[in-house]
Amino acid sequence: MSSTTDDPVGYHHRMTPQCRTMRVLFVGLHQMFREVLVRLINETPGFRVFAEAETSREAVETCLRDSLDLAVIAIELENGDGIEVTREILLVRPETRIILMQSDRDEDVTLRGLRSGAFGLVFTKGPASRLVEALRAVAQGRSYVGPVAWDGVLSRLSGRTHENNPTGLESLSSLHRQVLALILEGRTTSEIAATLGVAVSTIWNQRKTLMRRMDVKTTPELVLVALAKGFKG
Repeated sequence: MSSTTDDPVGYHHRMTPQCRTMRVLFVGLHQMFREVLVRLINETPGFRVFAEAETSREAVETCLRDSLDLAVIAIELENGDGIEVTREILLVRPETRIILMQSDRDEDVTLRGLRSGAFGLVFTKGPASRLVEALRAVAQGRSYVGPVAWDGVLSRLSGRTHENNPTGLESLSSLHRQVLALILEGRTTSEIAATLGVAVSTIWNQRKTLMRRMDVKTTPELVLVALAKGFKG
């Protein structure tokens, strides 16, 4: 990554102030490259690399042992797959928000990574500012995809037909649309329930219905599909 500062393509919704330092796990990449990015994260206000791991096993064991806010994971690991590591971490620590780093521009890999439950994706060949932007967005509960990846993701997701997804945005109720709009703002389930004046269990049920109708399995993918289909709230 270089140090230039281009405007990224992300989801710029609600700006939630950070009240504490976010604890970050950094996984993968060659040592010299990792040292540069770890230093970059530590120099970014509000973030600190709490632990580093070189292997998928070390990453999962670290998450089992420690409660971490964020994990930055290379998709290409020497002894494993960063996407599978993402799934394993989210099984044991579902509250951890994950950013994946991808070296090759492969749309299938990009989509697979985002469908694993990762909140963000950056290319390692892009500017270093992308990682900082991703950290800030994901820490605020928003999804992040860099501009090059976003073009491919948008094309693939917007290409889903009504035959494959017959109960998409058109069939959403007013409550569904309100919930989806608040999800896109990065609101938590509890915050959405408080905003709409309903029970948390109601919002959980609404989320499940939204994911089923939008044919997705994770919140980041729900956000991506909604934006790709032109959801306006």
